[in-house]
Amino acid sequence: MNLSGTDGRAKGSLPEPILEHPLAAERTSASDSDRAGYLRIGVMLDDWTDRAWIAKIIEDIQGSDFARVVTVILNRSPSPSLWHRLRTLFPTLLYAIYYRMDRKLFRRWFRPDAFDSVDLKPLLQEVELVEVTPRRRKFTDTFDSKSIEQIRQQDLDVILRFGFRIILGPILETARRGVWSFHHGDNRAYRGGPSMFWEMHEGNPVCGVTLQILTDQLDGGKVIDRTIEKTNFFSLYLNRNRNYWKATESVLRRLRQLRSDGWPAFENLETFREQVTYSKGIYRTPGNLAMLSFLMKLFGRMLRRLFSDLLTEEQWSIAWRRRPAASAPEAILAGGPFRLLRPPRGYFYADPFLFVHQGRHLIFFEDYEYASKRAAISWIELDGQGSPSKPRVAISTDYHLSYPYVFEHDGQIYMIPETRASRRIELWRAAAFPDRWEFDRVLLDNIRAVDATWLHYQDQYWLFAGVAVDGGMASSELHVFSSAKPLGPWQPHRGNPVVTSIEGARPAGKLFLHNGRLIRPGQDCAKIYGHRVNLYHVEQLDDHCYRETQVGVIQPDWLPNNIGTHTYNSTNDYETIDGRVCILRGLRLKRR
Repeated sequence: MNLSGTDGRAKGSLPEPILEHPLAAERTSASDSDRAGYLRIGVMLDDWTDRAWIAKIIEDIQGSDFARVVTVILNRSPSPSLWHRLRTLFPTLLYAIYYRMDRKLFRRWFRPDAFDSVDLKPLLQEVELVEVTPRRRKFTDTFDSKSIEQIRQQDLDVILRFGFRIILGPILETARRGVWSFHHGDNRAYRGGPSMFWEMHEGNPVCGVTLQILTDQLDGGKVIDRTIEKTNFFSLYLNRNRNYWKATESVLRRLRQLRSDGWPAFENLETFREQVTYSKGIYRTPGNLAMLSFLMKLFGRMLRRLFSDLLTEEQWSIAWRRRPAASAPEAILAGGPFRLLRPPRGYFYADPFLFVHQGRHLIFFEDYEYASKRAAISWIELDGQGSPSKPRVAISTDYHLSYPYVFEHDGQIYMIPETRASRRIELWRAAAFPDRWEFDRVLLDNIRAVDATWLHYQDQYWLFAGVAVDGGMASSELHVFSSAKPLGPWQPHRGNPVVTSIEGARPAGKLFLHNGRLIRPGQDCAKIYGHRVNLYHVEQLDDHCYRETQVGVIQPDWLPNNIGTHTYNSTNDYETIDGRVCILRGLRLKRR
């Protein structure tokens, strides 16, 4: 490792850099996608030992074929005195104690720990070292002209800020594509810190992570990636750990996009073009009085959760009705009442999918048994008056099945049930419809995917699925795959994940056309899992771009005491939906 602090190029066997001469004009106009070589990355650190989530980002970059970390910008500011640390600690002592205890309690159940200390030196062999001592003001760091020139000479495409404080001034312009930094929060609603605490304190159902190109405005840079996750109201450590791990994916994703598609792809991002007006104050570490209020809320939540888990359980049911003549995304559920099929106690029914075959109207659904903790796929048939037959099992395995997406192609009927438990997306074929099904093939392997949804659209075949990445939830990332053939092979969309929000990413039923518009149902799991269904107009779907806009919502209030609705499907004749209520545990019985 070169620790000389010189301004020379990185040594070793790395490929040629992407640009020979770091001229100012070329810094802003050169095409990232047209150059040969790799992206040159610098990282700003406070120390060679840092947190595990940072180590993962650096390791991913060094293992890629399109980017390398070639420079470390190391902070040489003196450590604050003991007296200064004690003086600043006392007003927020309760917060410090709480977080230490919270992490110690919960980290044993959630590994790996994003905040473990890791030696970064083995990941940063043969890099240039630029040591700087910034000018420190109350909350900000600025850099002298000598340090700025040293950094400019590194000829960097991107600088990743993992150290220092709020940085201002010419440092923000020393890399061609700026200084990228995480704000572990949704910068539209929370600026300042500590990360993800105030979302818990204020009862916000969602929290976010923002990757931005820094400007002189605090947490107001150009946003190039934003993920929205469900808030964990019971542990700040768990809240952070999941979100910090998940956010590590965004750096490599955007660097890959920068290398393959160039800067125009960033300028076309909706988040990059957004104009955010922030009117709230800057959040700060809570004082001791604020922490007492927080701890009282936390204790109350835990008690309510305890009694709820002891006394009640959730039960899903499916429902259907004749489709109103004027059915539209903006008016779904405006028609008459649904007919409800409640399961026997000890079971629930969910994820209803309608399918019409030779004039027969059938509903396939998840048939879950609490005792075995897994579900089979069952079906009912509706007669001429819309009355259901007795449920019968279609597919049963030794692993959990749900979300039975049924479709027909070339005279053959197929089903794609959710098979996340087997870590793959499976395709089943009807051997004797609708009773007997046979495993056909694996569509995608080694993937933690939920609710795979097949679509034939504009002479191409598409597969939508919620996919869980390390640290994340499958309900918060929508991935799209495409194929020229109906059953694959499948290629991931270059924009994956195309949606990164718990408020609608997870599929909630078949995509359908209305007045020439392609509509995608998506689960909104922000408040609770499967709370409601949002409807999105897919404005663009091709190999290069995915874009959608919300046009409607299906609330759970169609059924008395309903607290959740997470699947909607329709045919020309019927609509079907599911709902969730809470029942007393003491009433649970076995099915006869």
